[in-house]
Amino acid sequence: MRKFRAGRIAAAAALAILLLWSVSQTVGMLRSGGHSDESAVRLLYQVSELHIELLGSQLKQAAGAKTAAELEPLKQALYTAAFTHDKLVKAVGEQNLTPLHSLTELSQLMLRLQLGGTRAVKPDEAALLQETAGLFAELEESYGKLLSSGDAVVASQNRAIAETDEKLVKLLQKHSQK
Repeated sequence: MRKFRAGRIAAAAALAILLLWSVSQTVGMLRSGGHSDESAVRLLYQVSELHIELLGSQLKQAAGAKTAAELEPLKQALYTAAFTHDKLVKAVGEQNLTPLHSLTELSQLMLRLQLGGTRAVKPDEAALLQETAGLFAELEESYGKLLSSGDAVVASQNRAIAETDEKLVKLLQKHSQK
């Protein structure tokens, strides 16, 4: 139970830091007359990248969860990562950046796992979370190289993300069909 509380506290702290950072960026832009040294796309990408990293970290921790209730920080990280990535896709265009369908599949998994409340996480579910975390680490690595210095999406990294996303979708769908 202490691990669960520590995870929730860490997730809340990370969200608070992100909120403070966002507010400071907004205040800075207002003080400079609405202009920033960085483009809006770059800033949105940085926020999205942070959420992808937080999700990757939570996925790694979730593999050791004993109960479904301990997966709550993962669910929160998942929602924020999905939200910010969707906003980034809208900002740069779906033709330039692939949506992450695996996040929807992972959300479905979280719903199924948490339907039982505080039930124990089964060994096959823990193994699935561990395998998902491994694949997600690949996606996270490509995501870190997604934007060029000119704030354009790097096509090769987008393709790598799309391929890993497809692998994740297949893995999660295969488990949901059991």
